[in-house]
Amino acid sequence: KVTIRTDDMQLAADVVQDMCSFLQLGELQSVAEFPLEMARFRDLLQRVKEMDPSMFTKSGIMVGLGEDRQAVTQVMDDMRSAQIDFLTMGQYLQPTPKHTKVMEFVTPKAFDAYGAIARAKGFLQVASSPLTRSSYHAGEDFAQMRATREAQLAKAAARAGA
Repeated sequence: KVTIRTDDMQLAADVVQDMCSFLQLGELQSVAEFPLEMARFRDLLQRVKEMDPSMFTKSGIMVGLGEDRQAVTQVMDDMRSAQIDFLTMGQYLQPTPKHTKVMEFVTPKAFDAYGAIARAKGFLQVASSPLTRSSYHAGEDFAQMRATREAQLAKAAARAGA
């Protein structure tokens, strides 16, 4: 169980990002562990949204470990159900011979297709390419997410006032 108590929401966001990065670094013993780990990430980020719905949340998927398209889109659905705003998708690369081997090198065209699917599912920001990593263009992406959310809120307010 994680409890974050702070008046500084940026600090809370940094703590959550650091915790998620730490969890992602842990090597899974088997692909069967992935759903359990993903559920922990999703639950943690969902709690952040419950604490402060205006806080942006971000998570990522590394592909090339033998997953199929249906599994990837299911993870996207799970992320959206937790109101995750920003999705990064990149190619898994085996860091050492002791780590899990790459099962497939996903094509740039497939990453483009995954990106389009993610945007259609409602992510505010998507970075999807073989070389994308969780910190990929972080500053620019944050500014884009803020602008997208503000535009959505303005559109909703206009509809409500009409």
